[in-house]
Amino acid sequence: MREIIEALADEPNLRFSMISNGMLLTPELVDWLNTRKVGCCISWDGPRTRETRGVDVLGDPERRNLVLGLNGLSLSGVISAYNYPLESVDALAPLDAEYSARHGESLFLNFDEIMDTGLADRSLLDVDCGRVRREMEIIAAETEKLLTGREYDPWRAHMGQGYLQRLKRGVEGRTGFARGICACGNGYSVLNVDLRGNLYRCHNTDTVVGSIHDGFSAYLDSVVLHDPTRNNSERCAECPAVGLCNGGCPLIGWDVRDAYYCELKRAVFLPFIELALSMAG
Repeated sequence: MREIIEALADEPNLRFSMISNGMLLTPELVDWLNTRKVGCCISWDGPRTRETRGVDVLGDPERRNLVLGLNGLSLSGVISAYNYPLESVDALAPLDAEYSARHGESLFLNFDEIMDTGLADRSLLDVDCGRVRREMEIIAAETEKLLTGREYDPWRAHMGQGYLQRLKRGVEGRTGFARGICACGNGYSVLNVDLRGNLYRCHNTDTVVGSIHDGFSAYLDSVVLHDPTRNNSERCAECPAVGLCNGGCPLIGWDVRDAYYCELKRAVFLPFIELALSMAG
């Protein structure tokens, strides 16, 4: 990875990022990632991370200190039956305060909703969507307090602001929500490459769609062939959460969407869409 990044250091319009559980971080590696401006996202599924991932880098003081040394640190957690929104948000509040003191900026926390692409542990899918919705409403309420000049919880409000900004980016300048390609950019503006030069439609799948030796147009033809977003858009267009969901993950079929995925997406997103509508009058 270092060889590739250093070889392409002077190429314009390229940036590199990685997601990791953080267990292999060393002081030297943290310095290198910061120097090369490689974005680093740490996977952390709340206080029960050790149960879901087997390791918890934030639970070890030495490794936690290394994580806090990363510039532009982001954390990514999966909402599941083992991790509800406020569990993660409130557990990270002290970490955010410490990170802000060191770097002068806040952490970035991203939530993904649990995706069933053949999970071995089915208990992760037993999510209480009502609880998720109530907890996201609490976060949205703190954001409303911030926007209306009342006393608010800074870290919860910061989280909620992220959803409002994401909604703004999603709807600005658009006349509808029909999409031709996936909103995440995977396969298009985001290239997922392994160390053998294979290209994948997403980092969450082993479907190879080409290699770095292919012509770009031939590669894109293969990516589009594997992307069902255009067809999904026909069903998603009338969903009230589409402004933030943007059709969801193209890896998820309609059997899973009907079973729980769409309900969970609405539980996460609707509190912020309703907040935006109420603020707009």
